[in-house]
Amino acid sequence: MSRHLPLALVLAVLTAPAAAQSLAPAAPSPVSTTSTATQQLSVNPFGLMFDLFNIDYERRVGATTAIGIGGSTATVDVYDYSDVTFDGRFEPEAREERYVNADVYLRYYPGGTALTGFSFGAKLGLTQVPDQGTYFGYGFDLNRSWMLNEHFYYGAGFGLKRLVGTNRDAFELEYIPTLRLNIGVGF
Repeated sequence: MSRHLPLALVLAVLTAPAAAQSLAPAAPSPVSTTSTATQQLSVNPFGLMFDLFNIDYERRVGATTAIGIGGSTATVDVYDYSDVTFDGRFEPEAREERYVNADVYLRYYPGGTALTGFSFGAKLGLTQVPDQGTYFGYGFDLNRSWMLNEHFYYGAGFGLKRLVGTNRDAFELEYIPTLRLNIGVGF
């Protein structure tokens, strides 16, 4: 897979509603910049195809700020090549590892409408790493959210979380990238 594919996917998702709106006839816009929703609950249904799952709950606490809690889990295949011989037998040992993550976050919406528009935020949380333990982490995220009508929420974004206290000799993952492509309900 090209290393530019994830970036292209994020950019496409962030710009898709605006592009679709510009191609539409001159009818009233379905994308609302204001919403009566003060909370949203969303999940990433696309991640289920890749053994990823995340859920977010976000609540407006001011005109430009929201707080939230989110959790995610990912299952990845890990291959052990230590017993591979070069006499024609090439069968690495495969196993699945499950990563679990939970964060609380604060998001700022500079456009003045929390839960819709661009936002950036800070997050704190815990990440459980297989065979290594659970680590505290902190990070940031950049998002774009839409309330497509009074109750239909769509959000996309990315971020980075730094794990604190990892043993670099046994475990080299110090930063965890995050990707959100969530749909949900505003209420």
